[in-house]
Amino acid sequence: MTLKKLIQFTTSVVVISCLSVGSVFATGADFNDDGVFTVDDLDILVAAIATGKSDSVHDLSGDGLVDRSDIAEWLNIGGQANLGSPYKFADVNLDGNVDQVDFTTWNDHKFSETGAWSSGDFNGDGLTDGHDFVIWNEQKVIISESFLNAVPEPSGMFLVFPAALLLLRRRK
Repeated sequence: MTLKKLIQFTTSVVVISCLSVGSVFATGADFNDDGVFTVDDLDILVAAIATGKSDSVHDLSGDGLVDRSDIAEWLNIGGQANLGSPYKFADVNLDGNVDQVDFTTWNDHKFSETGAWSSGDFNGDGLTDGHDFVIWNEQKVIISESFLNAVPEPSGMFLVFPAALLLLRRRK
């Protein structure tokens, strides 16, 4: 096999393997080209949305617009690649949970012009504000009632026993 044919074959294998992985490589969601899907990529996307850029590079949803639907698509792509399931809106640190850590980040930047996911601008409007808090609140992890009900309550016998001890003590 000549060097030229080897290079063509290698290139074909790389292209085929990238395409077989799915839309992760086809969409170009790794905006900073570091080979991983991180909050830095989301910051680039949110900044593009906040500044009104409408270039095809940031149009992950393929609808001709650069908007919140592209954030949703990035969360799907990045989450599938990193977690095996989509990230949720408001997961600032991309740890797979929308929790107190994400709220604290939003709270630290609330009512500021940020245009960055890492600062709690979840809708890409350029502001970290009440709209972003609503998104966080809708996505936050809620302990289910079934979990709370699973915590055992003390039985009546455990309450009666200390009372009986007190009565016996008083009699002496």
